[in-house]
Amino acid sequence: RILVPVPDEDARYGILRNLASKQTNTLTEQDFRRIVQKTNLYSASDLTQVCKDASMGPLRDLGTAVLDMDQQIEVPPIQLKHFESSLKNVRASVKQESLIAYQKWDSKFGSKLTFKLSSLPQNMHAHPIEPLQ
Repeated sequence: RILVPVPDEDARYGILRNLASKQTNTLTEQDFRRIVQKTNLYSASDLTQVCKDASMGPLRDLGTAVLDMDQQIEVPPIQLKHFESSLKNVRASVKQESLIAYQKWDSKFGSKLTFKLSSLPQNMHAHPIEPLQ
């Protein structure tokens, strides 16, 4: 058995930046750091749900105007407020107590598999993410 831990701060930052880059947004470096701080114990799947929910925020803001087929509507970019709203809707699926229990189980029964980073193919190596300007 292999325990896959929840993403740490750097991993959450990378996941959020990667997912948000696929949509038009106005998020700053500080915004991403704020979201990262609020997503402790969120799994990668949880973070994906947060991003999906946040991407619907601009459509929610438009309300019924989005249904008017006669009018060309430009969807506004995703903003920090959309992520903050999504964090109220999407909760971490892992509880601290569960994580502790999983870690105890892993220390008793989990695999003790280790490998060197050099054994991974180059495309699986971590690469730095430049801060936003």
